[in-house]
Amino acid sequence: MARASGLVSIRIEIPGAVNSELSDLLIARYGLKRALAVDALPGGDTVLRNRLGETAARLLEEVVTADDVVGIGWARSAISVAEHVKSLPPCRIVQLTGALSRPDMD
Repeated sequence: MARASGLVSIRIEIPGAVNSELSDLLIARYGLKRALAVDALPGGDTVLRNRLGETAARLLEEVVTADDVVGIGWARSAISVAEHVKSLPPCRIVQLTGALSRPDMD
């Protein structure tokens, strides 16, 4: 009754910047198990890197288990992912490549 009267509505939305149509096209085209395409908005590389980091962090939080080994390469994008991860199960995390020292990065 509540839905019929308009008091309650149910919507399924993909959070954040994920373009679900493009994601589905990538999966179909390349035979992937999972793909997330992120829409770019005005604001330059920093804004895009932040959106990518947030999306990747949510994905990691969803798929990583205690039995996994997560490999991380050095990049500003990887730093953005780390800044957005809220929680992961106890798992092994390994560095895949060396670090590039920059004065503006911790």
